Amino acid sequence: MFGGRFLILMSLLLPAHLPAGIIYSNISAKFPGTSVSSQVAISNGFVGTAFTTTSSGILANIVTELYRSSGLTPVTVGLYTDHFGAPETLLESWTVPLIPDCCANVPALVPPLTTFVSVAHPQLSSATQYWLVANLGTGNSLFWWFNDQGVKGGWWINNTIASLHQGADGSPTPGIQLNSDQPQPPARVGVLSHLAAGAGWSTVITLVNTSPAAVPAIISLHDDLGSALTLPVTTTLQGVSQTSTASSVTATLNPNSTLLISMGEQAASTVVGWADVQSTAVLGGYAIFRWTPQSGSPEEGTVPLQGQFPSTFTLPYDNTAGFVTGVALANLSPAAASVTATAWDDSGNELGRQTVELGGSGHTSFDLPTGIPQTAGRFGVVTFASTATGGIAGVGLRFSPFGTFTSVPTIVGQ
Repeated sequence: MFGGRFLILMSLLLPAHLPAGIIYSNISAKFPGTSVSSQVAISNGFVGTAFTTTSSGILANIVTELYRSSGLTPVTVGLYTDHFGAPETLLESWTVPLIPDCCANVPALVPPLTTFVSVAHPQLSSATQYWLVANLGTGNSLFWWFNDQGVKGGWWINNTIASLHQGADGSPTPGIQLNSDQPQPPARVGVLSHLAAGAGWSTVITLVNTSPAAVPAIISLHDDLGSALTLPVTTTLQGVSQTSTASSVTATLNPNSTLLISMGEQAASTVVGWADVQSTAVLGGYAIFRWTPQSGSPEEGTVPLQGQFPSTFTLPYDNTAGFVTGVALANLSPAAASVTATAWDDSGNELGRQTVELGGSGHTSFDLPTGIPQTAGRFGVVTFASTATGGIAGVGLRFSPFGTFTSVPTIVGQ
């Protein structure tokens, strides 16, 4: 009964990071050697080049050859995401130092390569277009040497970054190389302990990246047995929605961006489970689950993105005056777990104990009067303690005699 009315949550997955190395390069070891015969010379406004990454990685630095030959105001260079062929979100920026009276139009005297060291360390994805754009402002001149590989594609120039246009069609692009740090593998940053979708249930997951860098997000769905849970899912990120049927979805969240994942509308029968969220940075989030009956008003509850993974938690319950409390449990360990549920009344008297068996990455949901009969007609707390390493997660639901429900948070002890 309870499992049929409790809700589901969903997933996103990012490709594995590659080892430290080159994310993108259109220059060789001899750059900027004697093969370099020309450079972009610009004054005022914006100049930039687009490129498509060849590997994934966390940015360590950008190596290129550009410098200011005149000017008094700061000149910045920024790494941007791409949006329909134009720079969009700024991932990180650097200041270009002034190097007066040096080597203009004299390739043999080109100064050493300039290295922009990353502080924000944004996560860059393979086969994705990005932009490196210099903002000269007014009264500054800049030289940017072409690559020595004959890589064509042109460079872009204009007074407004949003309307950069190609200034040298078919000419070599400026030479740049992006290097990656030793990758930080994604790790569990949160879990959504109960999901339900189909046959009147729908769920929307909200994930937020509050860090200053783009990060991967990995959410894997598990069913009651711990297997992959496959569902129709729609993801919305940066105004673009995509629908697929999968047990995982791949996404990269830019700084301060929000990812929405909705599911359940197209499923014919109700399925339940939980979601495991992995990333290289802390994410915020929750899931809203909705029950839409054939007649009457829809009802909603919330599952928080749980960032603690204890072996024990406590759930308050109230099974009096027609109210019923339910619970959903997720085993965060790949090994099977025995969960001991100890019930207490409102005076702190122990009422009894029950054992709940969960398979590796398994899940269950039930109403307390059925699963733990000693709680019927009473109110108090139930403590759930798992024997497996990796922890457990849970959430409660409070059903009222008026036909409504709300979610109940768990309490993690000291």
